[in-house]
Amino acid sequence: MKKEVKEPQMDHFSIDLETLHTRYDAAILSIGCAQFDPMTGKIGLQFYREIDFDASIKHGAVSGSTLRWWSGQSDKARRIFGTDGKVGLAQALDEFTTWMRARSMAPKVWGNGATFDITILEHAYAVGCVGLQPPWHFTNIRDMRTIVDVAGVDPGAWPFPKDGVAHNAAHDAKRQAEIIAACWQKIKKSTFPGGEPEKTREQMPNQPVEKVDSPGNSGPAAATAGDDDL
Repeated sequence: MKKEVKEPQMDHFSIDLETLHTRYDAAILSIGCAQFDPMTGKIGLQFYREIDFDASIKHGAVSGSTLRWWSGQSDKARRIFGTDGKVGLAQALDEFTTWMRARSMAPKVWGNGATFDITILEHAYAVGCVGLQPPWHFTNIRDMRTIVDVAGVDPGAWPFPKDGVAHNAAHDAKRQAEIIAACWQKIKKSTFPGGEPEKTREQMPNQPVEKVDSPGNSGPAAATAGDDDL
Protein backbone atom coordinates (compact mmCIF):
# COMPACT_ATOMS: atom_id res chain seq x y z
CA MET A 1 0.00 0.00 0.00
CA LYS A 2 1.40 3.37 -1.04
CA LYS A 3 2.02 5.88 1.68
CA GLU A 4 0.03 9.06 1.23
CA VAL A 5 2.32 12.01 0.60
CA LYS A 6 1.02 15.23 2.07
CA GLU A 7 1.81 18.47 0.32
CA PRO A 8 3.72 20.95 2.48
CA GLN A 9 1.60 23.67 3.99
CA MET A 10 1.89 27.01 2.24
CA ASP A 11 2.78 29.57 4.91
CA HIS A 12 3.83 32.38 2.59
CA PHE A 13 1.44 35.14 1.54
CA SER A 14 2.03 37.90 -0.99
CA ILE A 15 0.02 41.03 -0.14
CA ASP A 16 -0.77 43.97 -2.39
CA LEU A 17 -2.78 47.08 -1.59
CA GLU A 18 -4.22 49.76 -3.82
CA THR A 19 -4.20 53.02 -1.91
CA LEU A 20 -4.75 56.78 -2.10
CA HIS A 21 -1.37 57.75 -0.61
CA THR A 22 2.11 56.31 -0.20
CA ARG A 23 2.40 57.02 3.55
CA TYR A 24 1.98 54.50 6.39
CA ASP A 25 -1.53 55.87 7.04
CA ALA A 26 -2.74 55.74 3.43
CA ALA A 27 -6.42 55.21 2.67
CA ILE A 28 -6.88 51.66 1.36
CA LEU A 29 -8.98 51.01 -1.76
CA SER A 30 -8.45 47.26 -1.97
CA ILE A 31 -6.62 44.31 -0.39
CA GLY A 32 -5.25 41.45 -2.46
CA CYS A 33 -3.39 38.40 -1.19
CA ALA A 34 -2.01 35.23 -2.78
CA GLN A 35 -0.91 32.19 -0.80
CA PHE A 36 2.17 30.55 -2.32
CA ASP A 37 5.08 28.15 -1.92
CA PRO A 38 8.39 29.90 -2.73
CA MET A 39 10.17 26.56 -3.15
CA THR A 40 7.96 25.46 -6.06
CA GLY A 41 6.25 28.65 -7.22
CA LYS A 42 2.86 27.05 -6.68
CA ILE A 43 0.05 29.55 -6.07
CA GLY A 44 -2.60 28.58 -3.54
CA LEU A 45 -5.80 30.35 -2.61
CA GLN A 46 -6.35 34.07 -3.06
CA PHE A 47 -8.15 36.81 -1.14
CA TYR A 48 -9.57 40.04 -2.52
CA ARG A 49 -11.74 42.79 -1.05
CA GLU A 50 -12.59 46.31 -2.22
CA ILE A 51 -13.16 48.95 0.44
CA ASP A 52 -16.08 51.37 0.46
CA PHE A 53 -14.68 54.76 -0.59
CA ASP A 54 -16.16 56.70 2.34
CA ALA A 55 -14.83 54.14 4.83
CA SER A 56 -11.45 54.25 3.12
CA ILE A 57 -10.92 58.00 3.39
CA LYS A 58 -12.41 58.11 6.89
CA HIS A 59 -9.55 55.96 8.20
CA GLY A 60 -6.68 56.95 5.90
CA ALA A 61 -4.83 59.78 4.22
CA VAL A 62 -5.40 60.91 0.63
CA SER A 63 -2.76 62.48 -1.61
CA GLY A 64 -3.47 64.74 -4.57
CA SER A 65 -0.48 63.35 -6.45
CA THR A 66 -1.76 59.80 -5.94
CA LEU A 67 -5.21 60.76 -7.22
CA ARG A 68 -3.51 62.31 -10.26
CA TRP A 69 -1.57 59.08 -10.74
CA TRP A 70 -4.80 57.06 -10.63
CA SER A 71 -6.33 59.29 -13.32
CA GLY A 72 -3.61 58.10 -15.70
CA GLN A 73 -4.23 54.36 -15.15
CA SER A 74 -6.25 52.03 -17.37
CA ASP A 75 -10.05 51.98 -17.34
CA LYS A 76 -9.95 48.47 -15.89
CA ALA A 77 -7.71 49.57 -13.01
CA ARG A 78 -9.90 52.62 -12.29
CA ARG A 79 -12.95 50.42 -11.82
CA ILE A 80 -11.81 50.32 -8.20
CA PHE A 81 -13.56 53.69 -7.83
CA GLY A 82 -16.95 52.17 -8.66
CA THR A 83 -19.61 51.37 -6.07
CA ASP A 84 -20.32 47.67 -6.65
CA GLY A 85 -19.10 44.94 -4.30
CA LYS A 86 -17.62 47.20 -1.64
CA VAL A 87 -17.31 46.45 2.07
CA GLY A 88 -16.35 48.52 5.10
CA LEU A 89 -12.72 48.59 6.21
CA ALA A 90 -13.40 46.77 9.49
CA GLN A 91 -15.29 44.02 7.68
CA ALA A 92 -12.53 43.61 5.09
CA LEU A 93 -9.84 43.32 7.79
CA ASP A 94 -11.92 40.90 9.86
CA GLU A 95 -12.52 38.67 6.82
CA PHE A 96 -8.86 38.89 5.84
CA THR A 97 -7.76 37.81 9.34
CA THR A 98 -10.20 34.88 9.35
CA TRP A 99 -9.11 33.81 5.86
CA MET A 100 -5.39 33.86 6.66
CA ARG A 101 -5.68 32.18 10.07
CA ALA A 102 -7.64 29.35 8.47
CA ARG A 103 -4.66 28.69 6.20
CA SER A 104 -1.67 29.17 8.47
CA MET A 105 -0.96 29.61 12.16
CA ALA A 106 2.42 31.22 11.40
CA PRO A 107 2.00 33.13 8.12
CA LYS A 108 4.98 34.84 6.51
CA VAL A 109 3.71 37.96 4.77
CA TRP A 110 5.41 39.67 1.85
CA GLY A 111 4.89 43.26 0.76
CA ASN A 112 6.42 45.19 -2.12
CA GLY A 113 8.55 47.52 -0.02
CA ALA A 114 9.59 47.35 3.62
CA THR A 115 7.33 50.24 4.64
CA PHE A 116 4.39 50.00 2.26
CA ASP A 117 1.78 47.21 2.11
CA ILE A 118 2.36 45.58 5.50
CA THR A 119 2.93 48.86 7.36
CA ILE A 120 -0.20 50.42 5.87
CA LEU A 121 -2.25 47.33 6.75
CA GLU A 122 -1.01 47.33 10.34
CA HIS A 123 -2.01 50.98 10.69
CA ALA A 124 -5.45 50.15 9.26
CA TYR A 125 -5.89 47.42 11.87
CA ALA A 126 -5.06 49.95 14.58
CA VAL A 127 -7.49 52.66 13.43
CA GLY A 128 -10.12 50.87 11.39
CA CYS A 129 -10.66 47.65 13.31
CA VAL A 130 -9.84 48.44 16.92
CA GLY A 131 -9.25 45.31 19.01
CA LEU A 132 -8.32 43.10 16.06
CA GLN A 133 -4.64 42.28 15.61
CA PRO A 134 -2.94 41.44 12.30
CA PRO A 135 -2.76 37.64 11.85
CA TRP A 136 1.04 37.61 11.56
CA HIS A 137 3.92 37.97 14.02
CA PHE A 138 6.27 40.90 13.44
CA THR A 139 9.20 38.51 12.91
CA ASN A 140 7.42 36.97 9.92
CA ILE A 141 7.25 40.14 7.82
CA ARG A 142 9.15 39.87 4.53
CA ASP A 143 10.08 42.38 1.80
CA MET A 144 9.93 41.61 -1.91
CA ARG A 145 12.27 44.43 -2.95
CA THR A 146 15.08 43.05 -0.80
CA ILE A 147 14.93 39.54 -2.24
CA VAL A 148 14.65 40.98 -5.76
CA ASP A 149 17.87 42.96 -5.21
CA VAL A 150 19.70 39.96 -3.75
CA ALA A 151 18.60 37.69 -6.62
CA GLY A 152 19.37 40.29 -9.28
CA VAL A 153 15.93 39.97 -10.86
CA ASP A 154 14.25 42.84 -12.70
CA PRO A 155 10.56 42.72 -11.69
CA GLY A 156 9.71 45.22 -14.42
CA ALA A 157 10.73 42.65 -17.02
CA TRP A 158 8.49 39.98 -15.47
CA PRO A 159 5.64 39.19 -17.91
CA PHE A 160 2.17 40.21 -16.78
CA PRO A 161 -0.55 37.63 -17.54
CA LYS A 162 -2.66 38.49 -20.60
CA ASP A 163 -5.83 38.43 -18.55
CA GLY A 164 -4.25 40.34 -15.66
CA VAL A 165 -4.83 43.99 -14.81
CA ALA A 166 -1.93 46.10 -13.54
CA HIS A 167 -2.82 47.84 -10.26
CA ASN A 168 -5.53 45.35 -9.44
CA ALA A 169 -4.55 44.15 -5.96
CA ALA A 170 -5.47 40.50 -6.59
CA HIS A 171 -3.54 40.30 -9.87
CA ASP A 172 -0.55 42.21 -8.50
CA ALA A 173 -0.37 39.98 -5.40
CA LYS A 174 -0.25 36.86 -7.56
CA ARG A 175 2.43 38.33 -9.84
CA GLN A 176 4.50 39.36 -6.81
CA ALA A 177 4.27 35.80 -5.46
CA GLU A 178 5.61 34.47 -8.76
CA ILE A 179 8.52 36.93 -8.72
CA ILE A 180 9.37 36.17 -5.07
CA ALA A 181 9.34 32.43 -5.78
CA ALA A 182 11.65 32.88 -8.80
CA CYS A 183 14.07 34.92 -6.68
CA TRP A 184 13.88 32.39 -3.83
CA GLN A 185 14.70 29.49 -6.12
CA LYS A 186 17.56 31.37 -7.80
CA ILE A 187 19.14 32.19 -4.43
CA LYS A 188 18.66 28.64 -3.11
CA LYS A 189 20.22 27.20 -6.25
CA SER A 190 23.28 29.43 -5.98
CA THR A 191 23.59 28.77 -2.23
CA PHE A 192 23.19 24.98 -2.50
CA PRO A 193 24.50 24.09 -6.01
CA GLY A 194 24.67 20.41 -5.09
CA GLY A 195 21.12 20.31 -3.74
CA GLU A 196 19.57 21.64 -0.57
CA PRO A 197 20.15 19.81 2.76
CA GLU A 198 17.22 17.81 4.09
CA LYS A 199 16.45 20.35 6.78
CA THR A 200 16.91 24.04 6.22
CA ARG A 201 16.21 26.86 8.66
CA GLU A 202 12.90 27.47 6.85
CA GLN A 203 11.72 23.91 7.54
CA MET A 204 12.99 23.59 11.09
CA PRO A 205 10.70 24.44 14.02
CA ASN A 206 11.52 27.53 16.02
CA GLN A 207 14.13 26.65 18.61
CA PRO A 208 14.59 28.55 21.86
CA VAL A 209 17.90 30.39 22.08
CA GLU A 210 20.38 28.59 24.30
CA LYS A 211 20.75 30.06 27.78
CA VAL A 212 24.05 31.77 28.42
CA ASP A 213 25.73 33.23 31.47
CA SER A 214 25.68 37.00 31.16
CA PRO A 215 28.68 38.90 32.54
CA GLY A 216 27.65 40.74 35.67
CA ASN A 217 24.77 38.38 36.39
CA SER A 218 25.01 35.61 38.92
CA GLY A 219 22.81 33.23 36.94
CA PRO A 220 21.93 32.33 33.36
CA ALA A 221 20.08 34.96 31.37
CA ALA A 222 16.59 34.27 30.07
CA ALA A 223 17.06 33.28 26.48
CA THR A 224 13.75 33.14 24.67
CA ALA A 225 13.28 36.11 22.37
CA GLY A 226 10.08 38.12 22.62
CA ASP A 227 8.51 41.44 21.80
CA ASP A 228 10.26 43.14 24.72
CA ASP A 229 13.68 42.28 23.32
CA LEU A 230 13.39 44.95 20.63
